[in-house]
Amino acid sequence: MAKTNGPDMSRDTSKAGQTVSQGQYSVSYDSDGYAKSGTKTSDSPGVVVDGTYYSAESLGGGGSSSGGGSSSSSSTQSSSGTSSAGSDYTQYLKDLYAAQTASQLAALKSTYDQNTADLSAQAAKIPQTYGAARNDAAAQNEIAKQSFNEYAATRGLNTGTSGQAALANSSVLQKNLSSISTGEADALSENALAAQKLKSQYDSAINQAQASGNAQLAQALYQEYVRQADAQVAAQAAQQAQNNWETQYQTQLQQYADSQNQWQQEFDYSKQSDAQKYAYNLAASMLSQGVMPDAATLTTAGISSADALSMKLSAVQGQSTGTVSATSVKKSSNSGDAVSYDNGGLSTSQIKQLQNYYGVTADGYWGAASAKAAGTLGADQAWYNYKLNAGGSTGGMNIANYNGLKRTITGLKNAGKNDNAASYIAANWDNLNAEQQSDLRKYCAEIGISI
Repeated sequence: MAKTNGPDMSRDTSKAGQTVSQGQYSVSYDSDGYAKSGTKTSDSPGVVVDGTYYSAESLGGGGSSSGGGSSSSSSTQSSSGTSSAGSDYTQYLKDLYAAQTASQLAALKSTYDQNTADLSAQAAKIPQTYGAARNDAAAQNEIAKQSFNEYAATRGLNTGTSGQAALANSSVLQKNLSSISTGEADALSENALAAQKLKSQYDSAINQAQASGNAQLAQALYQEYVRQADAQVAAQAAQQAQNNWETQYQTQLQQYADSQNQWQQEFDYSKQSDAQKYAYNLAASMLSQGVMPDAATLTTAGISSADALSMKLSAVQGQSTGTVSATSVKKSSNSGDAVSYDNGGLSTSQIKQLQNYYGVTADGYWGAASAKAAGTLGADQAWYNYKLNAGGSTGGMNIANYNGLKRTITGLKNAGKNDNAASYIAANWDNLNAEQQSDLRKYCAEIGISI
């Protein structure tokens, strides 16, 4: 049967001093027959037939191994010609056990024929042996008869006495011959009975060998079926594990790609949203002060020209006192020509501060050169941008840190952490100038954070 549960480490005096194979293991025995060690030598179990071990490699063809003091070799190829776990050794096992049974039957036939020949020879000698005994009995009787006749003649015995002696001598001879015949018949009968018993034993041995071979073959075929079933299950499990891994890997790749796409979309949207919110806050702040933003700012903010004009008029009308509208003023240049400028609602000192910031002559008049340096912005819009973006130089954050502040607030808001966002704003509030604080209030109101 197949070796599947480890080696047998019990004592076996017939294996003393040997190293034998037991399925997937090699077992060494000491001189007293005690197992000293069992080493696993193969992952593929073979089969053991009447004490002979057949490895999986030999089942594949061309291998040999031994166990229990006997050995066997095989050169028969398996049906698949390989020794892999997926091979089918069914036909090979059938051929193996058929050959083994045939060998046993041939040995039985040889022994039977020899014993039959011996009995036949004995039967042939019986008549000779008992024939010689008859001849010897007759000769002895004749000698006895002749001796009595000589004795009678010497003593002068009469004829009657001689006749009685001859009759008694003949009776003894017949008795001896009958005993010899009986012995001969008994010997022949015993020989025939022995031949009959031998035939019966031979027939029984044949049936037993065939039954034993069939039983062993059935067991071996069952073990082969189990081996193939286990190999199939293992192969299916390995394939399923590979499929699961590939599915998981593809899923992870898709998830990563989706994550990247989502991040890119969020990033693009955040950039667009930040630009729009910034432009909207800027435009709304300027319009609230009665200053008309440029067309590009209005477009980015999503405010139509009509809506901007309406917002500006509403702001101007809502101002009660101290309102300064942008007016064109004339001043004389060094050449004596009139030069147009527009300081908007700013003082001369504020205009000079702006001009220093943009790197033009600080003469206190916002003319064409100043507007060009500020990107064609009017005085009021340039002042607002200056206060919002100049940061530290105007008592607030620089523009990079301020935009980073707004992104952090947006991230906390998107994560549902409004309280954390409010705390973060409070911690940085004093670092902002008035324009930045005003801008941040509007921005937080738009995204739903109370400060």
